Amino acid sequence: MEVEVLVRRRRYKGKTTRTKRSFRLVLVLDEETKKYHSYPTNIPTGVLDGEDIASLSVQGWEIELVFKELRDVYQLDQIQSKNPNVVKCLIWVSILTFICSRQLLRLARKKIQPRKSPPPHSFAMGESLSSERIRNTKSSPK
Repeated sequence: MEVEVLVRRRRYKGKTTRTKRSFRLVLVLDEETKKYHSYPTNIPTGVLDGEDIASLSVQGWEIELVFKELRDVYQLDQIQSKNPNVVKCLIWVSILTFICSRQLLRLARKKIQPRKSPPPHSFAMGESLSSERIRNTKSSPK
C-alpha cells in the first residue's frame, strides 16, 4: 500500500519546512499474537517482500540498541581526544569489550540451570489446604 505523509523537516536558517513524501506501508501478521505490525519504507515492492522488510526492521532495531549501549555504557559520545588514532583505539576497545561481555553473558546463561518448579499437584494441594484453613477459621466460634 502506498501512503503519502507530510514530513516536517528540521529547522534550517531559521525556517522549518514541510514536504510530502510517499512511502510503501507494509503490514505483516505476527502469527503468535495475531496482530499486524506496520513498517513504512521507501523500498519498492519488487525489491523486498513484507517479511524481508520486517526482518530488516528487527535487525535495524538491534543495531540501534548496540549503538545506544556503546554510547551510554562505554561513553563513546564523550571521547576527550582529538587524536584520530586514540579515538579509533577507544572505539575498538569499546566494541571488543561489548563483544566479550555479551559472550560471557551467553556462557553464564548456559551454565545457570533454571530452577525446577514444584510439581503442579503440590501447588494445588497447598492451595486447597489454605482454602480449608480459611473456611475453618471463619466458621469457628469466637
